[in-house]
This record gives sequence, C-alpha cells and structure tokens, in this order.
Amino acid sequence: MIPLSDLHRHLGGSTGLDFVYATARKHGMNLSYQYINSSMTFLPGEPYGFYEFLRKFDILNQIPWDCEDIISLAYHVTNQLACEGIEYAEIRFTVNKYLESTKFDHVEAIKFVKRAFDSACAELGVNVGLVLSLKYETDNYDEMRAARDLSRYDDCVVGIDLVGDEAKFSVDKFKPIMKIWHDAGKGIMVHAGESQPSSNVRDAIRHLYANRIAHGIKVIQEHNMPLLGECIDRNVCFDVAISSNIMTGLVADAKSHPAKMMFDCGAPITIGTDDPVICRTSLLKELALVKEHWGLSDDDIDRIKANSIEYAFNHFK
Repeated sequence: MIPLSDLHRHLGGSTGLDFVYATARKHGMNLSYQYINSSMTFLPGEPYGFYEFLRKFDILNQIPWDCEDIISLAYHVTNQLACEGIEYAEIRFTVNKYLESTKFDHVEAIKFVKRAFDSACAELGVNVGLVLSLKYETDNYDEMRAARDLSRYDDCVVGIDLVGDEAKFSVDKFKPIMKIWHDAGKGIMVHAGESQPSSNVRDAIRHLYANRIAHGIKVIQEHNMPLLGECIDRNVCFDVAISSNIMTGLVADAKSHPAKMMFDCGAPITIGTDDPVICRTSLLKELALVKEHWGLSDDDIDRIKANSIEYAFNHFK
C-alpha cells in the first residue's frame, strides 16, 4: 500500500479551532468559540473569495504566541497528521507572529519550530518536512534577510514556498533568494497561476527555479497548453487542493477542476489539503473527491499518491 503523504499543507490553516480557542483563553483573550469559528471558516451562505480566504488567517496574528504555545501547536498538528494516517507531510510556515512574545529573531524562531516538530514527530511516528513560507506582500527587511541566510538553518527546512497575495508576484524581488535555495539543493515551490495569470507559472519555472507549482489552475483555465507542455518537459509537479480552490472562488466544483485536464495530459499532480481547518477537509476526503468526480480508478489514485512521494522535497521513501 502506498503511504499517505500531504505535500501542500500550511501550519496556520492546520491550527484547529479548539486549539485557537484554548490558546486565546490562556492569554486572557475574550474570544468566543463562535467568533473563532466564523473568523477561520466559511459559514453556510458566506460568499467564497480569494481575499476572503486569506483573511481567515488574520485571527492567528492576534495571539501572543509563546514558546509553550509553539511546542503545543507542533504536537497538535502532528497528532492530526497521525490521526489522518498521514506518514509524511510538508508543513509550510512563517514565524513573524512568534517574534514579539518569544523575543526570537527569525532564524532562532525557525530553529525552535524545527525542534518542536522533531519532538512531536519522534513521539507520534510521523515524518514532517518543514518548508519556509515567504509572502509575496512582505516588505519586512528582517524576514527577507532571514530567507537569504539559509546557511544558518539549512538543516531545519527542506524547501521554500512563495505564498500569499499572488498579485504581488515579482521575479526581480524574489529571484536572488530563490537562487540561494536552488544552489543549496533545496526544494522550491511557488503559489502561481492560482488567482493570477498563467504567466506567473511560466516565470516561476523559468526564473524562480520552481520544482513544484501550488495550484497552477490558470494554465488550464487560460488554455495555455504550450506552457503545460513545458511544465511536463521540465518535470514540474502541480500541488493541487480541490476544496481550497472552491473556497477561494476560483473553481466552481470538484468535477470541473482544471487539474483533471492536467492529469489527463500527463502532468504530475499531487492532491493536498492546503488549509484543512479552513476548508473543513482531510487528505482522504480530498482524494475521495477526485476519485468520485473525476471518475478515477484505484490505480489512478495510487499514481497520484505515488507522486507525493516522488516529488517530496526530502525525497521521502
């Protein structure tokens, strides 16, 4: 049996509502569970949208995270992976929200997160590869400098991921950093062609050294088949998240999801959860969605699951 691996999962979007509620109460924050639920998930009848989705993370920035919270969060997320039967996951994260209360700098915070996950993984028998997230919209000098200072925490991370507001996509801004990671042999993932044109996918694979593209649905929606062919030729994998794309308002439903054509054309794809708490989903639910709505066989599902092993940044076996 092919093990379950989730290559597209964000730490913030994996932070459970109960955990947020308990952590907020610990710090004396008067946030009701109902408020947290409505802030982090879409309620029935609430309109979907890309920026509405991004705002679901805002509440996490209100919490004054201390070291104990980070350790507890790593255990909480790793335990959820174990409960889902996931043997390997790549968890992408930023550390900005942890700096004020812990007094860490960016690199110290990255190292602390790594130690917290190492401890949780050792206890729970799950493998986690940490991926540093760098937001398109960041103008934080210290955050950018930390991304360039990879040599100080090389053993803590398996890759880097450009995330956030894709409208701020910039080759000039991020190419020097991506080259450092590329030259160090790290994995490079770019959220591109999700809410913005497929030209971002082209620039990501040609100029930002991307091994994998998160989403990339505009390649199909814009009928850019030459670019899809180039991605296949370069062996670029698309990390797809069905429920996430529906909740960002970019895809109508699972049946019409553009990744079905990617798969049919021979492009390597993986299925991930992206933000399982926000999307109220799990990896098995996402795989069941594509099996049902794309008419896939068990062999097709095994092929997708195998991609999550083959294209993992730590070459998990």
